[in-house]
Amino acid sequence: IHAVSAQHASVAMAEYRLHGTVSRLLEILGREGQGRESYIELFQRQKEAYAPSPVSTVTAKAVISRNSPHAREFLEKFEEIKDTHARELDPLVFLLSKISESPALKDMLARTAPSLRTVTQSLASSAKQAAPMSDDDIKAIRQRLAAVTANIKTAPRVAGADDPEARLKLLRKKEKEAFLPPLPVWVDERPFLSGDFPRIERPLLQPTSIGSLPLELQEIYIIDDLLFLLMGVEGKYIHVQLSSTGQRFELDASLSRLDSSRSQQPQAAHTFVVDSTLDPSLRELVDRILPLCSYYSSVSRFIHEHTGFRFGMVNQALAAAMRSICKEFLVLVAQLEHQFNQGLLTLQKLHFYVQPSLPIMSVLANISVSILRGRCEGGAVLTMLHEKTMTTIGDTKAQQICLHLTQATSVPYFDMLEQWVYKGIIQDPYSEFLVEESAEHAKEGLSVYYNDTYWEQRYTVIMDRVPSFLAKVADKILHTGKYLNVVRQCGRDVVYPQAEEILYTLQEREYVDRIEHAFNYASRVLVDLLVNELRLRDRLLSIKNYFLMGQGDFFVHFMDAAEGELKKSVEDIAIPRLEALLELAQRTSTANFDPFKDDLRCGLVPYNLITELFRIMNVSHDFKGNERAHTEFISPSKMTLDAADIPGTGAVISGLEAFTFDYNVQWPMSLILSKKALKRYQLLFRHLFYSKHVERQVCSSWAVHQGAKLYSLHDAPRFAAAYALRQRMLNFVQHLVYYMMFESIEPNWHSLDRKLKQVSTIDEVLKYHSDFLDTCLKECMLTNPYLLKT
Repeated sequence: IHAVSAQHASVAMAEYRLHGTVSRLLEILGREGQGRESYIELFQRQKEAYAPSPVSTVTAKAVISRNSPHAREFLEKFEEIKDTHARELDPLVFLLSKISESPALKDMLARTAPSLRTVTQSLASSAKQAAPMSDDDIKAIRQRLAAVTANIKTAPRVAGADDPEARLKLLRKKEKEAFLPPLPVWVDERPFLSGDFPRIERPLLQPTSIGSLPLELQEIYIIDDLLFLLMGVEGKYIHVQLSSTGQRFELDASLSRLDSSRSQQPQAAHTFVVDSTLDPSLRELVDRILPLCSYYSSVSRFIHEHTGFRFGMVNQALAAAMRSICKEFLVLVAQLEHQFNQGLLTLQKLHFYVQPSLPIMSVLANISVSILRGRCEGGAVLTMLHEKTMTTIGDTKAQQICLHLTQATSVPYFDMLEQWVYKGIIQDPYSEFLVEESAEHAKEGLSVYYNDTYWEQRYTVIMDRVPSFLAKVADKILHTGKYLNVVRQCGRDVVYPQAEEILYTLQEREYVDRIEHAFNYASRVLVDLLVNELRLRDRLLSIKNYFLMGQGDFFVHFMDAAEGELKKSVEDIAIPRLEALLELAQRTSTANFDPFKDDLRCGLVPYNLITELFRIMNVSHDFKGNERAHTEFISPSKMTLDAADIPGTGAVISGLEAFTFDYNVQWPMSLILSKKALKRYQLLFRHLFYSKHVERQVCSSWAVHQGAKLYSLHDAPRFAAAYALRQRMLNFVQHLVYYMMFESIEPNWHSLDRKLKQVSTIDEVLKYHSDFLDTCLKECMLTNPYLLKT
């Protein structure tokens, strides 16, 4: 019951948000109150997100194209957005297909379009309003921007520079490039190495028109030109005009035009100008071979450009794989040249011999253009290659090429993956891996800062770098490396004993199984370290005995010894004296057998419990009984409540109100017993401690009242009301302490201890421990702002 009750508030809040969202949506659509409950019930039954398959996406595209008057524009826009690897594109297309199939829905959306436009404009205007930031936040942002731009020179203005997000991405890119080694100078000084028609000055004396030559000589000269073009060098009778559009072959009006319907290839980066006097029979074969020259040009340019360090190891691996295929192609060209020199090569034979290379180079050029258009790096490149591989199932040759490229390209990425899931190490010099390390979050902050987010943000998944075939196991990859990294930071060299090489295959289960096995091993190692070797359950039991008053004799000894000191003003109390009294109480009670007793410390807080709760709680409501469904703990620097609204602010308090225990926690135990967790223990302790003090005071008043026996029986009625009030106060305090300790804390503790015996991951330990503290705080009435205010 206690475990379930801890989830009621969050469930109620989720249902409330669902009701509010559905009501708001119906209001926007002009259908207030029409079937609201049925929509809510439908959403509650279908909570899982829609995951489209390639088949459903193709079907959705066909439906939209059939029902849309602008089918061609839609398909072109779809392919353009697809090249940018927008992850939500397929669900959006599926939704649009459902809308296009429903005339009633289309009519309703047409009627509500003006109101929807108004809502969109209001949302856009509200999004531009910046949230208030504290001085510390502004200072931190300035320092971060200064660090990023320290070694960056002023860059020329680029498109989208007015967008703050684009500027931030540009700064990050410049920061990464500032530490990359430059390429050798000879890379640019030797243009013929690029294989992409280097710019050369043509001789002033142009060759005679090829049409004036005999047909046999025309064929010889045109074959010679084609062999040069196949290697990326301009010929004498077939010239190259550099083009930035790269949409099709376009020739000037004075020369013949290549048939665009035959070669509408978006990969073509250059235009080829063929001598118009060439014999038509030869021209037909030339037109069929020229696309191969264009493909090789695009691939060569991609290889030359993506050899640089700034494109990352994944692009370098892809360029290397393409280079190996291009070398095989150049071997073919060399063999054709050998036959040509022997007089055995005709244009018809040349066309026949290069036909097998045409689809291969077409696939390579298509991939290179897609990467350039989408500006892909790291995981985005692998996603694109994976999609190409899966969408070429009907073409065996193309699928083999795509599979080969994907396997070769994934090698450096999977090497980083193996280092992470097998050793807990990130080796990502070019920011390509799906897990990113944030050096500004250090483990030392866990025991210092209340809202430290080391465990959540030290290592995070960057969704743009996650290959689509690893999206299902991205969280497991993240946690596997995090678990091993914790063990490594404890000074232990941990290596997965059954590590196997992870390779990309069409059988997804092969590499997913290896990742899951590594995850299970990492979870087992870290849980064994914390729970068994570092005795986590014994440590938590020790903290429970001190902070939640689980050892009664210890507190009796301590309060008897330290009560006189704690009654002083907080400024007059000496911490060393309290430490000495604490050690005395430990040595003279059952706490002497606690192996962790030396980690306990005494502390004084400069404000009472109520003031501290208001300092760490977001209490922005009006305190008039409108209790929030969820209480959010925030850092004191984010506190927005006025000091006048906090009870007891500025008052001088005694040591009894300011006293608390502190605990010395070392890594990796600080993952569980972080500053936030210890603060919650301290809140519970201060509440219990002061309640026990009040109980002792009320009990001690009984001894004072014994002096009334000296008076006569005629005076007894005068003391009866005081005796009754004392007893009622004692009953109330004792029942309150009993409720908190035996009906709230103790059952939740047993539930936590039972769960800790069955945990398999450290995240489960963190969740169970956090739920235990939250439930105890809630059931001890320390999270209700209205009760605290009154």
